[in-house]
Amino acid sequence: MKADVSRSTFDPRKHYAGVIMQQGRVQLDADWNEQQAIVRRRLRVQAQDLIGEAGAPLHAAGFGIALHEDSTRLTISGGRYYVDGLLCENERAVCWDEQPYLDVTAEPEHGGVIAHLYYLDAWERHVSALEDPNLREVALGGPDTTTRIQNVWQVRRMPITKRSFVEDAGELRRREHELYERLGELEETSGDRRALEAILTDVREIVEIVATSGHRRPTRLQEQLERRIDELVEELQEIKEAPPDLSGLEHLVHELIETARPSEAQAEHLRRKMRSLDRTVDEHVGRHAVVRALRKLVAEAAQLTLHEFDSHAGHVRAMVEVLEHAPEFRRRAFDLLEMLLDYERELDELPVDLSRDEEIQEFESLRRRRPGALAARTYSGEAGYSGLDNLLYRVEIHDPSASGKPTFKWSNANASVAALVLEVQDADLLVEPPAGDGMALFPLQAFVEISDVRAELAGMAGEIAKILDSDADLGRLSLDEPVKAHPVDERIVIVRRWNDTDGHALREIEEGTWYELEHGIEVSFSRGSYATGDYWLIPARTATQSVEWPRDGEGLPEHREPAGIRHRYAPLAIVTSSPRGLEIRDKRRFFAPLTRGAPHDHGHGDGDGDRDRDRDRDEAGERETRRHALHVTNINWDNDDELALDLENEGLRVELDRAPDPQSIQPQAVVVTVEPYGDRPDNASHTPVVLNGDLMLDDRSIVWRATRDVNARIIELRNTWRVHNVLLHVLVKGHAVWADDGGTLIYLAGRAYHVPAQKQRGGLRVKLQLPSRGDESGSDFEGWGIL
Repeated sequence: MKADVSRSTFDPRKHYAGVIMQQGRVQLDADWNEQQAIVRRRLRVQAQDLIGEAGAPLHAAGFGIALHEDSTRLTISGGRYYVDGLLCENERAVCWDEQPYLDVTAEPEHGGVIAHLYYLDAWERHVSALEDPNLREVALGGPDTTTRIQNVWQVRRMPITKRSFVEDAGELRRREHELYERLGELEETSGDRRALEAILTDVREIVEIVATSGHRRPTRLQEQLERRIDELVEELQEIKEAPPDLSGLEHLVHELIETARPSEAQAEHLRRKMRSLDRTVDEHVGRHAVVRALRKLVAEAAQLTLHEFDSHAGHVRAMVEVLEHAPEFRRRAFDLLEMLLDYERELDELPVDLSRDEEIQEFESLRRRRPGALAARTYSGEAGYSGLDNLLYRVEIHDPSASGKPTFKWSNANASVAALVLEVQDADLLVEPPAGDGMALFPLQAFVEISDVRAELAGMAGEIAKILDSDADLGRLSLDEPVKAHPVDERIVIVRRWNDTDGHALREIEEGTWYELEHGIEVSFSRGSYATGDYWLIPARTATQSVEWPRDGEGLPEHREPAGIRHRYAPLAIVTSSPRGLEIRDKRRFFAPLTRGAPHDHGHGDGDGDRDRDRDRDEAGERETRRHALHVTNINWDNDDELALDLENEGLRVELDRAPDPQSIQPQAVVVTVEPYGDRPDNASHTPVVLNGDLMLDDRSIVWRATRDVNARIIELRNTWRVHNVLLHVLVKGHAVWADDGGTLIYLAGRAYHVPAQKQRGGLRVKLQLPSRGDESGSDFEGWGIL
């Protein structure tokens, strides 16, 4: 804070809880500044303990990254977000390139990058009357009696340039979409070899992406993918070397038919074989025109005797095998797509908690920056501080890497001597003279820094120049070199005075070197990372002829980290470019207010109705409600999230608060359907498809297990709908499930309230608040997940 203050006395290590005012004492600015610092720190720490590193309240979640209606820009949603306890507020939705505290035109462009991490940068900023004239009281002549501390936020972006899993996932999505389209073309061209070769090229490129994806790639899937591509290469080579020749096939078949006189039993046996062959061909080939014709011819040939058929079948089977190479290639390519989707899911699982994703090293360097430290002392060879005034010295980093080494500047007035720039004329500045001593505060040969608020918010240092001449009447400062033309009509431009040492305002930092400022005061820097704006405050007092600075156990001055500026960071979203447009993956975290009554998490799944529910619930009221209905108390999947279940073996399990009548557990009581999930190339709607399954009762749980054909059916539907995932919907009919309660039938009350929660991979989902509530006997229970 570049304010006219005496000193800063707040030290969290002293654990002070408040400042007590005493009667008849002099009031000092430092005491009241310490009081508000104590309160601000208490609020931040309390928010950190309750919320964690970052989080948005569910009822007012802000800073969501979304696609603008024009489909070309991104927006930042209105609402609140806490970052390390610091409150960030956005009053209304705003486009990313129009946010209030960041001029995105100054942000670097990242050409050729397909993925960006959008993150929140928040900190506390000092604001004086120069930036906000409303702080002055005009009734008293306009003095700037106080200054302010402002919470500032910026939504910035960072390119993901390394071969990271996020980039791989985006590229795999694009390649997978292209591969689907090429396979569709192959269906229509009936096995054109050029189409096969083009697809093979695509697949090779995909495998190359996987093969170079970094040291943390899933090696098991990597090996499977490489083995599968080798098989496809071999099969394509066989197609090239032995292309199908249909000449003479029809003649061969008719010749066999003419010479065959099978018995009825032999003919039926052959028909069964051909039906089996039909199913095989249907499964692997589909609409392949050539094989359809061949199948018809072979079906006619089934009228042969068993002996004659076996003696000639080798010729037919050989042709069938050759013709099946192209469709088999398609089938294997579709299997490869499924493996790619599995691989993509593993990629998505890795950076769920981006704050711990080592691949995004640039972001980690922001969050975990270890700033350099400073120590201050009075020169031991002198009598101590020899100044005539009590001063507050400020040491500040100007540029962390101006010439390969960080540079610093200093002021003996906490850099509070500043003026508003009204006009820039080459090397002349027209300024609004400061109150009090006016232009005398800017003496000749003094160094000043010219900066505007936008550049300061962007973390950029200002221009340093020396005053050669001044005109108090005109409010003009003439500098030793021209100044960059700041548009003062659009921006707030400020000129600020700094002190110099031996005619230099900026000095390079050498670790362990002591630098004298003035009057015997010295500072030394330790090794670390420095950023523009890092600062330290050093009070110097004439009464003690020393500086107020902590010392270690040996009496030596301690090295302390900067007093500010403390930036706080949190990931918001990963935005990936693809042929289908921008894909946005939400990385925010959310929390519910303590009094909202959201279900408690107990470590099983995501807490959707865990058995160990809140023991402080009103048990008497719960028992009274349960007398009149059955209720769902738990499910074995995370609702509205990815289903990590083996549907055939584990199945879907819905637990009730009491065992239902076994006679009520009939197939019509539970309906499980699937439908397309997410964007589809044709954007068409599809009727949900009912899945086959077996229903059973396990104590108090209704268990639905898929039949053996369901997995293949789901893969077939994915290919038909051309989607990555399908939405699985579970319906337990309330009027069909009952129990006997002392001679009275009670039915399922399945209504479950929806509670917003966070998905495993980021983004909002619908969590079911269990047990289901109320006494609405006969109401259905619904749940769903993503496959």
